[in-house]
Amino acid sequence: MTKLEEQLVSIAESSPLYPKEWRGLPDAPKTLYAFGNTELLKTRKFTIVGSRKTPANALKLGAQ
Repeated sequence: MTKLEEQLVSIAESSPLYPKEWRGLPDAPKTLYAFGNTELLKTRKFTIVGSRKTPANALKLGAQ
């Protein structure tokens, strides 16, 4: 196991670290993997989601 892998944290849906905003969403991941300060998950957060082939309607929405 590498040093990086040793620092990787697995956060199950049942964990208190799992974002409460995601609980109950039908397509929420069952497990999150985090690296770094997991206490930050308890504060205000934002996400960036990327795609290799972004649909045209998503590009329009993002431009708004």
